[in-house]
Amino acid sequence: MAKSSIWSWTARAFFASLGMPTTLAELDVDAADIPKMLPTLAQNKGVPFGTFKKLTLEDAEAIYKLAL
Repeated sequence: MAKSSIWSWTARAFFASLGMPTTLAELDVDAADIPKMLPTLAQNKGVPFGTFKKLTLEDAEAIYKLAL
């Protein structure tokens, strides 16, 4: 729990209690799949993307890795 706040831990526990996956690994996604996901993200959202802060594909890759 050191990497995440109590809110994210609580949200994760809530979604897990509903039987929902809370990590990409639970969806059978591994690190080798991440580069395959980035072109679809770019096609659907454009680059940069995001509303609060503009993100790059490198940002998305880092976020996906944290979600494993």
